[in-house]
Formats: sequence, structure tokens, C-alpha cells
Amino acid sequence: MNKKWTIRLDAERRDKLEAIIKKGKSSARTIRRAQSLLFADEGKDDKQIASLLKCAESSVYCTRRRYCEEGLEIALKEKARSGRPEKLVGKSKAHLIALACSEPPEGRACWTMQLLTDRCISLELVDSITKDTVRRVLKKTKSNRGK
Repeated sequence: MNKKWTIRLDAERRDKLEAIIKKGKSSARTIRRAQSLLFADEGKDDKQIASLLKCAESSVYCTRRRYCEEGLEIALKEKARSGRPEKLVGKSKAHLIALACSEPPEGRACWTMQLLTDRCISLELVDSITKDTVRRVLKKTKSNRGK
């Protein structure tokens, strides 16, 4: 067992963790973290807990460490992930939506994703973009492109 990150739960925290597990309303990861902390409080080491929960030892270790350093709420929650920033934001996203709602180019019945993609690039809203990105933006607005 890792001596540096020893888990000692008081009755209130134990009850809270058991309630999270019994209700089953939280995400699977939150429930697994709660189980991990309860097993750690019982004196099981990371390898045993990982085997019982069928997860990686590093997950158990990180949960244990986050609990000791930052507290129960932080240990149970998902850390924010950085991800890639959106290409279309603010005015450029609004411009795309307005473009999709406008009349299609001459000779076309409606806008296609590729036409919208090409127009966004030609209008210099973005330097490059895929038609899938355009589709996701329009899907969030529930746009039907004039149909």
C-alpha cells in the first residue's frame, strides 16, 4: 500500500460514498472512484482495488492522491480536459448559420456541407475547416438548411 496517500474516511464521508454507489445515478467513473476510496479505507492496496474494480492501478492511485490533496468532491469529479479549441466561434459561427439559412447558390436547390465549407474558407471565416465541423455546428442549431 502507498503509505503517502493513506485514506481514512469518517462516518459522514463513508455514508456519502455508499449513497453514491447505491443510488447509481452518478456516472460509472464517479461510482468506480467512490468504490475505490471505500476499498482504500478498508486497507486494500492499489493492486487489489484495481483487480476488484477491473480498472488500472494508476486510476486507483490518482483517485487516492486527489482525495488526500484536494478532498472528496474533487476526487470524485472528472478533471477538465483541454481538447482542441473550436475553429468556429462567435461571429464566424453566426455567419455560417446565417449563410446556411440564406438562399443557396445559383443552380442549387439547397446548401450542401461541402458548399458551406468552401464558402466559409473563401469568406476567410477560418483558414481551414472540414465539412464535418460545419455539420456539427449546424446540428447544434437544429438547422435544416431550408428544407
